[in-house]
Amino acid sequence: MSGPPPVDQPPVDKPTDPGWVAAPDERIRGLARYLADNAERFTPEALRQAAMDAGYTPDEIEGASARVRAAATVGPIRTRARWIVLGAYAVVWLLFASIYLTRSYAYGMGPVLQGVLTVALLIALGLSLLWLRSRRPDPTDLSRALAVFLVVPVILLIGVAGLCVPFLGSR
Repeated sequence: MSGPPPVDQPPVDKPTDPGWVAAPDERIRGLARYLADNAERFTPEALRQAAMDAGYTPDEIEGASARVRAAATVGPIRTRARWIVLGAYAVVWLLFASIYLTRSYAYGMGPVLQGVLTVALLIALGLSLLWLRSRRPDPTDLSRALAVFLVVPVILLIGVAGLCVPFLGSR
C-alpha cells in the first residue's frame, strides 16, 4: 500500500523529568511496535520517513525494522510448538489408555484412572497453551525460541505422566 505518511506519529521519547533518558533498547522496542502496528496500512518508506520525522536515527529505524522482521518469523515456530505439544499430550494419553483400559484392574479402576489422567492432562494442556500464547521470545535469537516455547509444556507433561506411572502396575 502506498499513501501519505502516517498521521499517528511514532512514539517520541520526550522525558517529563529532565534527569530521565530513554534507554536505546526501549526506543527501538517502541518504534518496532509502531512499525508492526502500521505495516498493513502504510508503505515501509512512509513509515521510515515518519520515524525520521519523529527524531529516530537510521540505526534505530534499522534495528526496529529488524525486530519486526524477526518477530514475523516467530509465528511459524509458535505454531510448530503448539502442534508438538498437542501431539505429545495425545501420545501420552493414548499410551496410558492402552494400559489402563486393556488390563483388568481391581474394582474396575482402569477407567477411573484414565478419567483422572484425562482431567490432569487437560489442565496441564490448558496451562501449556497459555504459556505458548504468552511467551515473546527474543526475535534476534530464534534458535532458542522453540526451547522457550516447549520448556513448561514438557515439564508439566512429565509431571502428570510421572504421577500416573505408579498406578500402571497396580491390578
